[in-house]
Amino acid sequence: VFVFVKAFRISFLEGDKWRGQGKQSYVRHMPVEAERGNIMAEDGSLLATSLPFFEIRFDLNADALTDEIFEASVDTLALLLASKVVDDLTVGAMRDKLRAERQSGERYMLIKKNVSYTELDEISQFPIFNLGRYRGGFIVKRIPKREIPFGLLANRTVGYIRENAKPVGLEGYFDEQLAGKQGKRLMQKVRGNIWIPVNDLTEVEPETGADIVTTLDIDLQDIAQDALIRGLEFHDADYGTAIIMDVETGAVKALSNIEKTKKTKADGTVQIGWWETYNYGVGDAIEPGSTFKLAPMMAMMEDGLVDLYDQIPIEKGTMQFYEETMEDSYKNSYLLDSTTMKHAFEVSSNVGIARQIFDNYR
Repeated sequence: VFVFVKAFRISFLEGDKWRGQGKQSYVRHMPVEAERGNIMAEDGSLLATSLPFFEIRFDLNADALTDEIFEASVDTLALLLASKVVDDLTVGAMRDKLRAERQSGERYMLIKKNVSYTELDEISQFPIFNLGRYRGGFIVKRIPKREIPFGLLANRTVGYIRENAKPVGLEGYFDEQLAGKQGKRLMQKVRGNIWIPVNDLTEVEPETGADIVTTLDIDLQDIAQDALIRGLEFHDADYGTAIIMDVETGAVKALSNIEKTKKTKADGTVQIGWWETYNYGVGDAIEPGSTFKLAPMMAMMEDGLVDLYDQIPIEKGTMQFYEETMEDSYKNSYLLDSTTMKHAFEVSSNVGIARQIFDNYR
C-alpha cells in the first residue's frame, strides 16, 4: 500500500516537477562565449586579437549515422585521420579505435584540439565528416585564442585576463567592454557527464566585444624598448621604464617596462634575458628627482624670468617652505648663500631651483 501511494504521488501529484528536473539534468542552455574585441595601436596595428581555433569531436552514434554509412567510409576516414591529423596511431589502430568507440556508444570522441581554420576546412571534407553534424556526427567547437602579435612590445601595457590571476593592463581595465556579451546554446548531456550541442545554431547569438584604440605608436614603442634595453645592459640595471608622450596632448605614444630575468641552464651558467613583468611606469610612484629640474628651468628661461648667470639665493642648501623644510643632497659640499642659476642646475640644488619657481610662479 505504501509503495502504491508513493508511486501515485510521484507520478501524478508531483509528476510535472520531477519530469522537469529530469529534463534539466540532460538538456540545458549553456553560455556561448563572445569573441573578444581587439586592442589596436594608433594606426590600427593589432596589439592583441582573438584568432579562431577549433576543437574537433566525433559523435560516432549520431542518430542518422547508420552502420551502412559508417562501414562504407571508415577505412578511408581512418587513413586520412592517421596520416594528416593524429600522429600516434597507425591506420589500422585508428580504424579499430573508431569501431570500438562506436560499439561502446561514444558520442563525443576527441579528434584534435587547437585546429586552425585551414585545417578545419580540410578535415571537414573527410568522408563521414562531410555529412555534417547530424548525419556524420562532425562536432566543431570554436575556441578563440588571444594572440599578442608584437610579442614583448607594450606587453605589460596591453596586459591579460587569466583564470585565478589579477587582471592586468588594458585587457584587465577594459575587460567588460572587450568581452562582449555571451550567447546561449542548447546542450545535451551524454555518457561520461559530457555536454554536446543539440544543434549547430546558437539560440542567442553572442555579441562581439568592442575594440580599443590606443594612442600607442608601434614604431616609437619599438625605438623606446630598444633604447631602454641598451641602457639597462650598459648600466647593468635590474629594471627600467621609458615613456614617450605627446607634449601638446599628453597622449602616451610609447610605454616600455623592461626587467632583467635570470635563468640557470643545465651546465650551471646563468642566461640573462629581458621581459616586461611589471608596469613600473604606471605602478610605481617615485620622486622625479634631478631630471624634473630641466622642465622648470626651460619654462623660466622661455618666460624670460631667469638667465644662466643670474645670481640666486640657495640659503646654504636649506630652506623652509610653509611647514616643510627642503634640503639639498650636497649641501655640505658648498655652504653658500648664493650661486649662479647654471651652477644650481649643475649641482642639482633642490633649494636653488625650487626657490626660483616659488618666487616667480607662486
